[in-house]
Amino acid sequence: VTEPLSIEPGTVLRFAEGSTLMVTDSGSLHAVGEPDQRIVFEGAEAVPGYWVGICFGNNSESRLEYVDLLAAGRITDYASSSCTGAIGGIHTASGSKEPVHLLNVRQYGSLANGLSAHSMRLGEFSNNAFAGNAAYGVSVQADQVQALDPASDYLGSSLGEPNVQPFVHVDGWISGEQEHHWYPLGVPYRVEGFTPGYSFSLFIDGGAKLTLHPGVHIYFDRGTGLNVWDDAVLSAVGTMQQPVV
Repeated sequence: VTEPLSIEPGTVLRFAEGSTLMVTDSGSLHAVGEPDQRIVFEGAEAVPGYWVGICFGNNSESRLEYVDLLAAGRITDYASSSCTGAIGGIHTASGSKEPVHLLNVRQYGSLANGLSAHSMRLGEFSNNAFAGNAAYGVSVQADQVQALDPASDYLGSSLGEPNVQPFVHVDGWISGEQEHHWYPLGVPYRVEGFTPGYSFSLFIDGGAKLTLHPGVHIYFDRGTGLNVWDDAVLSAVGTMQQPVV
């Protein structure tokens, strides 16, 4: 998609095996359904990972609302974090140019992650559910974490099948003179050991400030860490009832 594409409420789109919906070169996708007329993106067969999914790169502002995304999430490049989810971003020179808004999205049945928010910019984000995925419900760059809302389901229990990895996967950098806030999401954040395509630690630098709010739990794999450099600030202040772990 390299032009604006709008999809009407109640529309069902079926994708062939291994196919991808690419939103790039300043194209945009506006798939806005209604509570009783959801838009459905699905594989031609109800097989997990049957098609790749929706991938954004150098896109214009896009919106998915009251959307069901089924049987996507086929990995095409195991050495990269590009499009390693039913919804994902493409590595381009400028990444995802404009925000992608996700509201009331139900995603199910990826062979990878549900949402891979790498090389894409998250906008509005609320009341989403990610379930039945072979990896994480959500994998996200550190500077995109604060877009996530506590009301969304990152475990998958609301759709009847939890994700294999009961965490929100986080990696990468927070840089620049900005404040970032992380809140508890109902599952721990996880920093993985070395995996191709991902950073093996979290990095805060360049005067950035990261505030971890009470109840935040971060799980670190062996050999990973949290690095606070170059005038960056880390604030992790819990309570007796809700420690930061």
